[in-house]
Amino acid sequence: MQAVEKVPDGEFKDKFINQDLSNLYRRIAYTYLNTHQYQAAKEYTDKSYNCASIIDDKMLMAHCIDIYGHIKKVWDQYDEALQDYQKALKYKIEAAGEDNGHIIHSYNNISGIYYALGNNDESLIMQRKCLKLQLKLTGENSLHVATLHNNIGHVLETTNQYSEALSMYQNALKIQIKILGPINKHVAITYNKMGSVFALQHKKEDAIAIYQKSLDISIKILGENHLNVASTYKHIAKLYLSQRKYDDANMLFYKVLKIQLEILGEHHSNTASIYYYIGCVYQAQRQLNDALHYHQKALRILMEIQGDNSSEVAKCYQKLAGSYFLLKSFSKALTMYNLAARIVIKGLGENNLQVATLYSKIGKVHYSLKKYKDALALHEKALKIRIGLLGENDKFVAKSYSEIARVYTMLDDRHNDAISLFETCLELQMRCYGQISAHVSATYSDLASVYVADKDFDSALAMCEKALEINQNLKGADSNRYIADSYYNLGAVYALQNRFEDSLKMYQKSIEIRKQIPDECSSLTAATYTEIASIYRSKNFYNDAISTYQLALEIQLKLSPCSSETAILYLSIAKCCQSLNKYADALGMYDNALQIYLGIDGKNSPTAAKAYSNIAVLYQMQGQYEDAISNFNQSLSILMLQHDLSDDKIETYDILMKEIESREDDFDAVSICTRLSTLDHELLESCPESLGVRTHRSGTVVQQSNCEDGNDEDFLKGEYFLQ
Repeated sequence: MQAVEKVPDGEFKDKFINQDLSNLYRRIAYTYLNTHQYQAAKEYTDKSYNCASIIDDKMLMAHCIDIYGHIKKVWDQYDEALQDYQKALKYKIEAAGEDNGHIIHSYNNISGIYYALGNNDESLIMQRKCLKLQLKLTGENSLHVATLHNNIGHVLETTNQYSEALSMYQNALKIQIKILGPINKHVAITYNKMGSVFALQHKKEDAIAIYQKSLDISIKILGENHLNVASTYKHIAKLYLSQRKYDDANMLFYKVLKIQLEILGEHHSNTASIYYYIGCVYQAQRQLNDALHYHQKALRILMEIQGDNSSEVAKCYQKLAGSYFLLKSFSKALTMYNLAARIVIKGLGENNLQVATLYSKIGKVHYSLKKYKDALALHEKALKIRIGLLGENDKFVAKSYSEIARVYTMLDDRHNDAISLFETCLELQMRCYGQISAHVSATYSDLASVYVADKDFDSALAMCEKALEINQNLKGADSNRYIADSYYNLGAVYALQNRFEDSLKMYQKSIEIRKQIPDECSSLTAATYTEIASIYRSKNFYNDAISTYQLALEIQLKLSPCSSETAILYLSIAKCCQSLNKYADALGMYDNALQIYLGIDGKNSPTAAKAYSNIAVLYQMQGQYEDAISNFNQSLSILMLQHDLSDDKIETYDILMKEIESREDDFDAVSICTRLSTLDHELLESCPESLGVRTHRSGTVVQQSNCEDGNDEDFLKGEYFLQ
């Protein structure tokens, strides 16, 4: 007040008071704005603006208009916010000219709106205006200049101009280190930004090295237990995951989880995100029950925080679907994918690449359920969306062609269509990727599958050899895995031609390669051991077959101990033991298979019936007829439920059951056992579902290991693919 009293003129005194009041009200408004009390912020901004307008102070009015813009931006009213920011800029120029620090704030505000609207070019123009004016006012060595370099870098990164973005970040880093020294939180943040660019450029080792620099600084300044440290751990862990360094990835994810649980607690979206990524690691390792556990935890938290319809919830549903699919729980996989699709369609509409990907995945589930018409309809929907959005010459269109052609392969009257579509796919893939590509070699393998189905084994071999030649010329970490797949496929075709020596050589080459890469415990390694063992068994080398089946079983028990594949291996070992008269060992293996089938297919399933039948035959061979009769009875009681049986079969069964129940003096267990065995065999032969317990060689050409595009976090660049 003393300062005001010294002003002699009343008009100047009023101006001084209104300036002070305007500034005071504006500071209060910012306090409310920063604490998210937007209505109160607006009320005090109105008071500030009124004081400024009384004295026609354009600069003070401009500051108030900026706050109006900030509030509208919070509520996503971007067009209205842009108008406010542009009006504020006009007032600032009128009040102080164009070479004024306040102008920089307006350029920055306008840039932010353009960025939010996806108009990156205009956003970049504004940021460059900021930088030009800041350099004019302060010179190069200013933290404000460093901040603007970082801002420009971020916009360039968003527009995939990675080299230019990296240059901007390096400029910012140089200034920050010069002014702040190397151990500073702003330096750590800029290292993080650089790491992000290296990761987007697929320079993963460079990214990890830069992230490690950021991490070291953050730990020195902030200590281990800080969210910034957790964030950098997470960046590194995600890179390890992409490099298939699963143990390293999960070690860091668990560190992040520990920090976040301490600071944020369980009920937080960041905690849910880490549960999600831990689940991703377990899924990649095929530890599917653990994967389901963590993805379900993430889903529960996200649904409580974000509701049922968020994109993050949809991603969890997709991951759960992927695990159920790998566990062959196809109905559960279908439910999860459909839930994800409902959310994505509701949020983005049907004409969207994410929807196309989901249709593709749902199509694969129908394919696995042998519902080929449904699968075809879904893949055709995906193709229509992809062509509409991407044009006909895109790699994802080629992917749809491949998926449709695979369905045609399963339809006897569409094999020529399958071959034609695979050839179209090949032409498109060669344009997109070049001739030396894992995608191209995978399509040659798919063509081999069609020729195998047509029993044109020479053509199938030619396709497998083309795939092998391409894979041998590939670069990168996955090339050996693809080569191993090619040798496996060659072995499968040779086996179908009964060229067992050639087949064994190919399978063994495949195994030797897989031993040298992080693929020694994959399902394909187990499958290769199984095929080798089956050849030994076909040649009556039962001991060699047993030891090789056991190698496959050891892997399968790690991957999925209660799966049909594991049950088949138990059955195969049992058959070999039975051939060697090792009845006790055989019985143990048969019983293991039975317990799995009871668990996954149910007590009245054809697979359970077949397992009881195997046990019965084993007891019959040993002369233990009562035990044999008991197990044949178990098998037949199931099989009688599976058929529209002829009267003579029902009559035969009823007679046998009455004889077993009566147990008269002339009861002939041997004869009863033989008659039960005959009826059981006839019913099993007419029950196609029981083929699910095959123990012979499959001769199946496999689709090449993971050569899909995209990743979990990158919807903008392509589509969402489960690995």
